[in-house]
Amino acid sequence: MNWLTLGFKLVPILMFAVEAVERLVTGKGRTKQDAAMELVRRAVQSLELVVERDVIDDAGVQAAARQFVDAYVSLQNAVQTAKATSPAPPSQ
Repeated sequence: MNWLTLGFKLVPILMFAVEAVERLVTGKGRTKQDAAMELVRRAVQSLELVVERDVIDDAGVQAAARQFVDAYVSLQNAVQTAKATSPAPPSQ
C-alpha cells in the first residue's frame, strides 16, 4: 500500500476522531487534539495489521495527522462563524 492510499484511509478516521472529541471532550486546544490522536491511534491499530507496519507511530505521520486535525477544526470554526455572521435569507 503506498503512502497516498494510506493517507486517504486515514482522513475519514481523523475526521471521525475530531467529531467524536468535539462531542465528548470538554477541554480545549492540545487536550482535544491529544484525545483525537489517541482515538486515531486506536483505530489505526487494525489498519497496521493489514499493512504489516507501524504507521501511526511514525513521527512524520503523527505531525501530519496533528496538522490535519488543526486544519479540520479551523475549517469547522470558520464555517460556524460564517453561518453566525451571514444575514438571514430574505423571506418570500
